[in-house]
Amino acid sequence: MRFKSEEQRKAVVAKFAHPTGKPVRRVHHNPKPGKRKMVDPGKWRRDAAEDLESARADLQASRFRRAFEGAYISADKYAKSRLKQYDPEHSLTLLARDLRAMGVPLPPGGLEEAADYDALYQMARYPDGSLSVRETDARKMIRFAEAIERL
Repeated sequence: MRFKSEEQRKAVVAKFAHPTGKPVRRVHHNPKPGKRKMVDPGKWRRDAAEDLESARADLQASRFRRAFEGAYISADKYAKSRLKQYDPEHSLTLLARDLRAMGVPLPPGGLEEAADYDALYQMARYPDGSLSVRETDARKMIRFAEAIERL
């Protein structure tokens, strides 16, 4: 930052300085936390199973967007439980890459499917009318979540 004068610089430094005179550490807004180690992968698998069951019920009730979202979250939790670590971000593509790097065999076309589902999930999360999830999308996402469950 450039200051117009030394007086201005001192005023700004004084405003943001710690009372001890030491510089204050910069605070990052919305920092991205790193991956965290999972305490109980079994709990994640149980939650994923519940989410998948809810997705199936939503599909039967023709709530396709909710079915898709539930299956997506289920696949996300199943993958993270297999990795035994998690990142608060949602990306099946990154999770599929991590699983493949661990030597876990993915379903055929799994990485490409994950990328498609990531894009659809981002658009489907917000019901502003710009995108409607079709029944076929929800069915495919449920099948993908079931495939991740079997890994």
